[in-house]
Amino acid sequence: MVEIRAFQGLRYNLKKAGKPERLVAPPYDVISREYREELRKRAPYNCIHVTLGEEIEENRQLGLYGQARKNLEDWTAKGILAKESSPAIYAYEQVYSAKGKKYSRKGFIPLVKLEPFEEGNVLPHEFTLSGPKADRLELLRATQANTECIFALYRDDSGKIKKLLEKVSKRPPLLKLKDDNRILNRLWAITDPQEIGVITETMKGKKLFIADGHHRYETHLKYFEENPKADAMPILLVEMNDPGLIVLPTHRLLYGIKGFDFAKFCKALQQWFETKELKGSTKELEKKLAAKKGKAFIAKGKGKTLLFWLKKDVDLASLMPDLVKEIRELDVSILHKIVIEKMLGISADQIARKEHIEYVKDFSDALKKADSGKYDVAFLMNATKKEQVVESCLAGQRMPQKSTYFYPKILSGLFYRKIE
Repeated sequence: MVEIRAFQGLRYNLKKAGKPERLVAPPYDVISREYREELRKRAPYNCIHVTLGEEIEENRQLGLYGQARKNLEDWTAKGILAKESSPAIYAYEQVYSAKGKKYSRKGFIPLVKLEPFEEGNVLPHEFTLSGPKADRLELLRATQANTECIFALYRDDSGKIKKLLEKVSKRPPLLKLKDDNRILNRLWAITDPQEIGVITETMKGKKLFIADGHHRYETHLKYFEENPKADAMPILLVEMNDPGLIVLPTHRLLYGIKGFDFAKFCKALQQWFETKELKGSTKELEKKLAAKKGKAFIAKGKGKTLLFWLKKDVDLASLMPDLVKEIRELDVSILHKIVIEKMLGISADQIARKEHIEYVKDFSDALKKADSGKYDVAFLMNATKKEQVVESCLAGQRMPQKSTYFYPKILSGLFYRKIE
């Protein structure tokens, strides 16, 4: 059974640290090298100095992770960071625009007791890579702190927590800022024992479905084996039916495919797919893909854009016998197993090592890159539905990497949490 509890976070003292917009950053794994340097220069107390570390000449012996630890210790000693006066569960809202619509996503951040996936209460939906886990483990060991928050979904038909979050959102927030993506972020501390009790009681017996942060959850499980005090971590929990919960697609760019010929590839697709050549603007192409019923994709290659969708008589069970129905019927599984692996000969292990593949979130950016000459082909796809994420979790198998893009990302630097 999932167990949650309130905790005392370490938050910035804004009177000493400065404006909150200068202190926060996106998660460590979506920051480019150029943006990292920009954030480092933005403010001496920006969370990037902890989440991605740095080697300072006069402290070079500390190394990357030791400097992150020193930054946290120094900021705490100087009063830049202050511990919450009483245990809290944080309420968190992000107001943003996507696809021409405005959304508000509300959730809450408690400490969640760690459980192995095998127990069936906290469930993953994607495969992970070993590199990021090794990096995050070293940071955990050095700082003995949670420096970022991960993201999970839950189901609650009672509406009790939703009602409470609406009530809390009418109070003055602890933090209110617009980030670099023009997303409004607001944070509150729920410290009233009765309100905390509503949340903890409602969550009893619930399952959690990890939406974003698989690497960090698995890393924390590993660290728990070394440090018995590290039995829980902060997780943003959002109800499945929250109107602000959306999933965006991640498109694929393939390169370095031996002997690849786009015209021959388009013809070969017809064994399993119906095909239709497309023309039009970026917006028109995106609309045509979204409007196509069934398991549909766009292939963009040399001088041609092709819409292709799975034929009705294709037996997916025979093509993907090792996958359960909930996984093999996903668009992303069909693209990876039939097109990328079977037709193009790029193995799942190569994909896991990020060989021959690049991921792009923006539709127009994927099209532009496809025209650059660097890539053999771009595959553009529709988003995985949030219901499919839950179904896949419950089925006990994982989707290919980068199957989902829950937007927007959770900001880092809202708080830290010392493992004590």
